[in-house]
Amino acid sequence: MRMLARNHIRLTMRGKLPVFLAGCLVFSLSGRINTRLTFEQYLLSVVSDHYYLIYFVIPMVLLTYYSWMEDDSEITILRFRSYFSYFCRKWLAAGAAALAILSVQTAVILLTGAGLAGGNHWGLLEGTAVSELFSVLERYFKNPASAFAAYSGFQMAGTWFMAGFCMWLGHFAGSRWTVWILMFLYVLAAVWIKIPLLQGFPVTGLNHLLILHHSLGGGRMAVTVVTVSLLTIIMLVTARFLWRFRFRYVPVFHRGLVPYYMRKLCSKKNLAVLCAVIAVIAGYKGLTYPNESTAEDWVFLLFSGHGTGYLHILSFLEMLIVNGSPIYLLAAFMEETVSGQSLFVSIRAEGRRRMVLSLWTASFLFLFLYCVFWLIGGLLGIQFLGFPITKNGWKWLTGSVSLKFCDMLFQYMVMFTIYLCTKQITAGFLALIGGNFLCVLPFGIAAFCPFGLSSMVRMGTIGTSQGITFLIVFDIQILMILFWGMWNLRYGYRRLFR
Repeated sequence: MRMLARNHIRLTMRGKLPVFLAGCLVFSLSGRINTRLTFEQYLLSVVSDHYYLIYFVIPMVLLTYYSWMEDDSEITILRFRSYFSYFCRKWLAAGAAALAILSVQTAVILLTGAGLAGGNHWGLLEGTAVSELFSVLERYFKNPASAFAAYSGFQMAGTWFMAGFCMWLGHFAGSRWTVWILMFLYVLAAVWIKIPLLQGFPVTGLNHLLILHHSLGGGRMAVTVVTVSLLTIIMLVTARFLWRFRFRYVPVFHRGLVPYYMRKLCSKKNLAVLCAVIAVIAGYKGLTYPNESTAEDWVFLLFSGHGTGYLHILSFLEMLIVNGSPIYLLAAFMEETVSGQSLFVSIRAEGRRRMVLSLWTASFLFLFLYCVFWLIGGLLGIQFLGFPITKNGWKWLTGSVSLKFCDMLFQYMVMFTIYLCTKQITAGFLALIGGNFLCVLPFGIAAFCPFGLSSMVRMGTIGTSQGITFLIVFDIQILMILFWGMWNLRYGYRRLFR
């Protein structure tokens, strides 16, 4: 472990640390000139500057980690008991690089703030640029010094986690895919502060890992903690049990099995069925309940589904039709396509695992297309009923559609797994119906049942006095999808032609 720590510090300090030092100095001095802040207030203003953190610190951290995020040589890895042991020790050793980055930043800020008058209080002169930020921070911290310490500790934890995340991506996705993924995440973090719509979604970006006030208020800290915890569990579990797997599969939509499957799934008959389901359900809701007053009420009604602790036949049938229609089409597709294929198809597909990934890609795209239709149907309903599309209305609609996609994706993965184990697609589909029937159990038992969890009446939202939150629902669904997905990639795919 000492060898890994020394290697990380050496690669961090060689070439990149002087650049990081110069950048910190420039940003710190720009805030120091003509400042009217006290020493403690100045320290906090620099460490909380999100322009400095997003447009300089995050790129430098990612560039630093890129130099050593890939696995070491096989000779080095063989010195450890297992790859999991190597991964954990390397991640722990990466804390040395995170500490070096934070130490340089803290030293520069302290140095450039020398000479300012002391004053560990929140009072600011009128017109100070950080007045709005400080008015928020004083609700959470006793004084600027404690806030500065919290920011520094938060950045230390965030950069340390990013090191493990980059290592994990480098191992399973390869350097090329890792670069593209990190670029996407960085762009998302860069535009987050510019697009108010993104700020309302419970999504954790790179900025939430380094900028403390981006994770304050409105349950945002809980979102960050849950996301980081979930990712940490996934990283450790995959490094322990799936360390041989490499995600090199790139969907190709102009040749191979994916376009063949998509042509069969997206037939005129199937698309007509999906559109008919949406039109009938939305039309029935709009005509039966014409007195909704806002777009939020309409979205809640459209995706209401079925609650727990009772059985309402019409609501239950509606939930089965909405969630089950595309899954039934996927079941028929698997029965017709997969069951009739031989082992030679697996050979041409370069293995059963690659074939499973092709099936998943086509099925996921089919479910995504169905959810896009629901999004369009919801928007048309809002326009037809004359509701203004507010920010909250748009947030509710996109959030509901996202949960609907996760709900159907989870149920599809359950059906797919049962099919692999039994070779009976009917058994898988009947198991889904049985799983949805669990909603009749008392609320305390059925509240966290993942089947039908996208029903709005099961969440603590408008019109309900009890329920679980959107975040918990989303986390349960994602966790279940990842569980079944990893099991199939590890064990289930071997049963494809047995």
